[in-house]
Amino acid sequence: MNFSHFDNRTLPVLIGLIVTLSILVPHRPRAFAGQDQNAVSAIPSWIEKEQWREDDIRVVVLRTEGFLLQSHATMALVDLVRKKVREEIDLLVHNGASEMVSLPESYVEANLVKDELILDSRQLNPSFAGREKYYGFAKLHFSAAFRSMIEDRYQRNFRTGRLTWTGVLTATVLGWLAVVWAYLRLDQMTRHFYSRRLQTGAIVLAVVILAVAIIALLSLDQIWHDPPG
Repeated sequence: MNFSHFDNRTLPVLIGLIVTLSILVPHRPRAFAGQDQNAVSAIPSWIEKEQWREDDIRVVVLRTEGFLLQSHATMALVDLVRKKVREEIDLLVHNGASEMVSLPESYVEANLVKDELILDSRQLNPSFAGREKYYGFAKLHFSAAFRSMIEDRYQRNFRTGRLTWTGVLTATVLGWLAVVWAYLRLDQMTRHFYSRRLQTGAIVLAVVILAVAIIALLSLDQIWHDPPG
């Protein structure tokens, strides 16, 4: 096209191009605004709920308070999930049952936590104008299979713990009886010449037996709280 010469057909085409560009350019910010609205609408609706049922699954939503740092909100969400799982175990069995059933973090994340996210104040409320804070959200599923597993695990760990306590206490009592018998036997053989020394030795042995029993109970504690495979 030779721009040094305009005819009656060239000029309307140029004017049309200019008008078209002037109309399209102002619409670009609106397109980006539409994308922002889509991002806000992408926030899952479950964060506004507390709990509900889906067939045999009880769904619970957890929400942390606001934190100035995202890392603090994340840590608070982890602690909140742990607390809720312990409360659920106590609710399923009885108060304090969570002390007998320990669930590893990997099991909780893989089987109970179905969704979790950290949102800031502006994501939750686009018109928010204050100091930005971060909130943690988690959606937990407590199914019938989970409830059955917890009850079975508690009963098994309870029986294991009771047998362990019985075995250790029996061994401790037998050890003390053996110490008393040895003291009396040796005291009689020595015609009471070393009674004071034998008494000291017997007391030391009794304390040692008690310490071994306590250590055994503490070391076997993990057996009662073995995590589900």
